[in-house]
Amino acid sequence: LHHLIVDVVSWRMMAQDLEILYNGGDLGPRGASYREWAQAVRNYSPVEGEAQFWSEVADGVAADSRITAVRAVNEASHREQFKLSEQATQTLLSESNRAYDTHTVDLLLTALGCALSTLTKSAVNYVSVEGHGRESFEGAPEVGNTVGWFTTMYPVAMEAGEDIGNSIVLTRANRGRTPHHGIGYGAIRGRYGSSRAPLPSVSFNFLGQFAGEAGVHGLAPGDSARWALDMSMCGSIKSAVDELANDSVVDVTMHVSESRLVAQVDSRMNVIDTQRFTAEFRARLEEIIAHTSGVTSGRSGRANGAAVRPFLDANDFDPYILVNEGAAGEILFLLPPGEGGAESYLNNIARQLPGIRLVLFNNIHLRRPMRSFEALAQYYLPHVRRLQPSGPYNFLGWSFGGVLSLEMSLELARAEETISNLILIDPLFNVRKAAADIGQPNVDKVFDPINYRYVPSEADLEQLRIFTENVVLFKAVRPSNEPNGEEERRFFEYYARSPSNNLDTLLSPSTFTVELLKENTHFSWVRDARIVAAISSRIHALMRNSGKDMGRASRLSAKLHFPDGEKHKRPG
Repeated sequence: LHHLIVDVVSWRMMAQDLEILYNGGDLGPRGASYREWAQAVRNYSPVEGEAQFWSEVADGVAADSRITAVRAVNEASHREQFKLSEQATQTLLSESNRAYDTHTVDLLLTALGCALSTLTKSAVNYVSVEGHGRESFEGAPEVGNTVGWFTTMYPVAMEAGEDIGNSIVLTRANRGRTPHHGIGYGAIRGRYGSSRAPLPSVSFNFLGQFAGEAGVHGLAPGDSARWALDMSMCGSIKSAVDELANDSVVDVTMHVSESRLVAQVDSRMNVIDTQRFTAEFRARLEEIIAHTSGVTSGRSGRANGAAVRPFLDANDFDPYILVNEGAAGEILFLLPPGEGGAESYLNNIARQLPGIRLVLFNNIHLRRPMRSFEALAQYYLPHVRRLQPSGPYNFLGWSFGGVLSLEMSLELARAEETISNLILIDPLFNVRKAAADIGQPNVDKVFDPINYRYVPSEADLEQLRIFTENVVLFKAVRPSNEPNGEEERRFFEYYARSPSNNLDTLLSPSTFTVELLKENTHFSWVRDARIVAAISSRIHALMRNSGKDMGRASRLSAKLHFPDGEKHKRPG
């Protein structure tokens, strides 16, 4: 199939659909058509200031000819490739991102920007970033299940800072300023590569993680890998006419396969310069991994003036940090997401709750993995009781932390302690059921294995209903736009479509309230200032009434102005 009609996401999608159908699963409702998507892009409405933003970027790109100015460009393309070790790749994908609250793409682009700075002797260099293009914007249809070619390209200024940490922060900021991951550049400015929408001579594309490679034709009889695609074959066959069609002087493509990061550099510079640039790129990437790993392992938690308790575990792990320690009133305990710690809340929710005493837990599971949420609860609850000997208790958890908050509340309710507020930010409940519902019952490696094992007892859930005053679920309605592979994409689509992330399979819908995080994904809400402010406002209201006998009906009918969202929708 020609690349004009099938992008990499579509290849994965088609293979996954065939596997689901083969195993008797349901593909779900039909999605939007490619025609509907094209019409939405044609009618794209820029956000405030976006047109001016892209105009300034285009001017910067047009004036940037540093690569061709400092290096002779050949007609023929040379290819260099390197692979990181499994350990370095794992660190990059998880631990490294916690150091500066980044996405993997931010770190890869930082390494690329630093390598370009060495080549051009300039601190600022423009890179054309290629994205999957299936973005959320006003009027956009849902195309998570649509086959087609959605790829977007947009310029980003790469700025090498005074040191590695500063460079990462600058890259994250520049990428973060780009509206809707750059889809407006072509929609507003016109055809890519035209005078109105010029593209830099260096291009970058991170394809994400592939589950594995199963041979040239993806066949491995008797093994679930028979459905896996050999991604090196997708889009790799070119006609002679296409060989010189790429306008990029340097084209960097990266993906993770078989647990290793693979980088491919196609260059029209001479062979020596191409090899030097590739070596510099790899060196900068390994330097970033070492630096961020050091920052994470040495993190004291002293960010934004938060006080750190002197209490340390035997392995020198800070279980938590305290924020607003002098504030009056009840404590709100915040449990971390799966790939982060206390820092996950410091620059968003914690900033918006100056009058509430907060305990931000770090993630022991990342330091010392445990087998179950029950075991994790047994680790955290002694810290909770040490800080607050008796109820009523208040918990908040995002994702993994939401499931953990539920289990900790179950444990306390079993001891007949009251939970005033259980605040859940898009946790994924009953993952085992979700896997069966999407026709992938044997898939247990998309999320941490403890998610598949967690099935609380009906008796404990009934006890929770008795001893809990408020359960509020903030639910994402858009699937993640940066999934790690096709299987994860299907899980996030399933939960985005569900009325309450399967919480209704554990608790009666009448016992909890749902707030929809409109236009936001499992991850993006944390960077949406309006949504963070709305969540914080809701927390203030809940904590203000904590412990008061409001009555079930009045609690569920409480009013909240939630920007761009919907108010208190109950499932069904």
